[in-house]
Amino acid sequence: MASKDVQRQAVVIIHGIGEQRPMDTLRGFVKALSGFGPEDSKRIVWTKPDTISAGFEHRMLTLGGSRSRPQTDVYELYWAHLADPTQEPTFPAWFIGLFGRDTRLLPDRFRRIKHAGFAVFAVVIALALLVAWVFPVGTIYGKLSAMPIVALVVGGVGFKLSSLYRGTISDVSRYFDPHPKNVKSRNEVRALGVEFLDQLHQSHRRYDRIVVCGHSMGSAIGYDILQHLWFRMHETHKRRNKPRGNAKKALYQAIKDNEMRAIPTLQSAVFEEQKTVGNPWRISDFITLGSPLAHADLILAQSKEDFDDRISAGELSACPPRLEHNSSRLGFLRKYSIQGGSFRSIELLNHRSAFAATRWTNIYFPVRKFVLGDPIGGPVAPVFGSGISDVAVDLPELGSGFRHLDYWREDTHDQKNTDQEMARPLTALQNALALEWVKDA
Repeated sequence: MASKDVQRQAVVIIHGIGEQRPMDTLRGFVKALSGFGPEDSKRIVWTKPDTISAGFEHRMLTLGGSRSRPQTDVYELYWAHLADPTQEPTFPAWFIGLFGRDTRLLPDRFRRIKHAGFAVFAVVIALALLVAWVFPVGTIYGKLSAMPIVALVVGGVGFKLSSLYRGTISDVSRYFDPHPKNVKSRNEVRALGVEFLDQLHQSHRRYDRIVVCGHSMGSAIGYDILQHLWFRMHETHKRRNKPRGNAKKALYQAIKDNEMRAIPTLQSAVFEEQKTVGNPWRISDFITLGSPLAHADLILAQSKEDFDDRISAGELSACPPRLEHNSSRLGFLRKYSIQGGSFRSIELLNHRSAFAATRWTNIYFPVRKFVLGDPIGGPVAPVFGSGISDVAVDLPELGSGFRHLDYWREDTHDQKNTDQEMARPLTALQNALALEWVKDA
């Protein structure tokens, strides 16, 4: 729930891969969000010019305030125009490199997938040889008469697959693969995102709280830009006479004692404490939906050991953050002078501690039979840390199917099923966003 001190809040949705059109993701997302909350706050949505985005294709959609919810501005961080489909994609080499590496370097769950993939490939080759043996090639006249039909079918299928590959699938390697061909677009996407969130912090609308939501590839982009923006802001503070630090100490102790259930509450406390010492950080929550970060130990590193080393070195941010080596701290002391010439010291969070002040909720459909549910997403806490709230969701009335695009399906909003074991995706999203004010005790 939002604190009563929050008078205006912002939500940023970051879309996933594919040739996305501006506003499509934002409109669908807000259409689902506008049904949240009591009747006095439903369906009140205004559209206004987006003064944050660098372009004229974008609008800001505002959910009206009410007795139960502060006014909420919803933005889309649009990045698809930076993924150039005419550029030769590196996806085949990148994908083969992932699973072509020594099996011992793969995370355990991917070793089984690699073995299953080789088995399927062998079966396909065997079936192809069997068909060629059982059904010999016909006469030359038969082949000539079939050529126009074959060319039409193959050409149509090939065009469709080429469009899907260049405009959608290849986006994965353009962002995750640091090949020289991809570095420029990777940097452009991150620079766009960091600048967007920085401008949001400086907006004349003076947001008290910002929530960043990333779907699919958008979650990986969100993770990266949060890290880079935090690096810009983490040392900023005012020259207070008595800077507060009790919330940080409580968080340190919980991490040291492995009390992971207390982490989200303590992250909120640190978020509020950072405001009091003059830090401009306003991102209270990071929400990932169908996130490939569930497989980060495969796609962001050469091995599980390499991934752990990057977390330990601070190249990647864990949740909760790792304590400093041989220390009970998450940061460092800095001295400063105050009026009158006296000196004070303040403990600042280090560059890898974004998730000391920001909660992380990950929502996913569990995988069933390898391809059903959402094989792109999954639990993230086993990879990035137990301070993440992993929430498994389901839509049992829809039956089995591919669910990667169903995290905010508006037609499931009013469905009720109190007997289902897992939460519904919109309910989980509503709880994670926490747009309503905290009710007075």
